[in-house]
Amino acid sequence: MLAANWKWILHRAQHIRAGILFASFLIMIIILLIRIFEFDLYVAISREDGLFEYSQSVFYFLCVFLFMSLGLARYRTCETLQSLVLFFFAIVCFLLSMEEISWGQRIFSLATPPSLEVLNRQHETNIHNINPLHRGFQYAYLLAVFCFLAAMAIRYIPYFKRAPWSRTWFRKLVHLTPGWYLLPYPLPVMIIYSYFLFFAYYGYEYFGWSGFRIGVIIQWRDQEPAEFVLALGVLLYAISLWARLRLKQAMSHQSFAAIASTFQEKERSSK
Repeated sequence: MLAANWKWILHRAQHIRAGILFASFLIMIIILLIRIFEFDLYVAISREDGLFEYSQSVFYFLCVFLFMSLGLARYRTCETLQSLVLFFFAIVCFLLSMEEISWGQRIFSLATPPSLEVLNRQHETNIHNINPLHRGFQYAYLLAVFCFLAAMAIRYIPYFKRAPWSRTWFRKLVHLTPGWYLLPYPLPVMIIYSYFLFFAYYGYEYFGWSGFRIGVIIQWRDQEPAEFVLALGVLLYAISLWARLRLKQAMSHQSFAAIASTFQEKERSSK
């Protein structure tokens, strides 16, 4: 039964990947239409403790379990480097999940510590809204997107695949690289935070172009749907890695069973 299920997944793999790619554009179009035609609804779902924020927390929390189970599985097969990377992903996802809900502050009605009350720009119990660190987290998001795009380039672009350095240390991590169908999911975060960090600063603060000022075209609340799409992409990436590992295990067991069956047949024929 298990083998039959994996055969069905293999047969439908391209359709599943195309569906994941299509879903990314569909979700972004729906969000954009809500922003244009139902702005009050857009504000409601983008606010603190709104749909986008809680969804991100749930997505990242699910990723913690997926990455931990994958890390343990790779550790058991002596893939130490892969297991360390997966454990690192699990830790990052846990921190992101807790940060999105301010470590349960509003869920449990906890007061913000006085030391954070002064430093935090939203007066919450989290790290990413502390004034000196807020911009750094935006750069961290851009760095993560860059690493995602670089890993995809090394996996799919022949020039990078043939590079000497990509055939040395990176070959141990090639099984962890994302598939092409996940490409659109980090793009909204890259666009939004690039605008905040570069276009808005140089366009308005430096050149004085009022149209580039945050709040005219792109608002601060636009980062929530962008981060929501990214979190969904991370969850789909974790699920795809889990399915890939399970498929590899199923095929190895099936191959072992086939070899054992052939050996038994040869034993009987020799007798």
